[in-house]
Amino acid sequence: HKTVEAVPEREKLFAENRVKYEQKWGRILRIFFPYLYKGKDALRATLNDLILLGRNECYVDLFVYNKGPEEIRDIFNFAGLRPHANVNVRKGKASNIFLKSMFQILKKRKKPYDILLSNDLDLSHALSRIHWIHGLPIYTERAGVDDIGKCFDDCHVHVVDNFQKLIAKKKV
Repeated sequence: HKTVEAVPEREKLFAENRVKYEQKWGRILRIFFPYLYKGKDALRATLNDLILLGRNECYVDLFVYNKGPEEIRDIFNFAGLRPHANVNVRKGKASNIFLKSMFQILKKRKKPYDILLSNDLDLSHALSRIHWIHGLPIYTERAGVDDIGKCFDDCHVHVVDNFQKLIAKKKV
């Protein structure tokens, strides 16, 4: 921005270039994912999906919450994968996941999230109850849904086979 600060039509040029970029590549999605740890294999499969999203110009904030005694130091190494720059990983204890998630969503005002992912149906439904605050579509994987009957049309929770299908949401 500093090199083009003196250009009078700077904002107009940025807006035009953003439209051209999005027509060619799709819009950039910012994704928040409070992830409840349910085993190494499930984590590896989810990270593979998220890495593919990262390669397709999505920015993912993954918060891994662990209920069990197993300590996970480096998420990617633990899952046997290489890190991706567009997948930002943080860890935490599984207490008050709902409050921690809401705080993270609400503090992202400058570049807000576009999509909310979850691998826990109860958390998805809790976050859908306050949809009027955040307004985000919520996606959960079919593998994370134990009782599909809990999902209703008006709960703002969408069940997908895998998170890779969200790449289609990038197209304008």
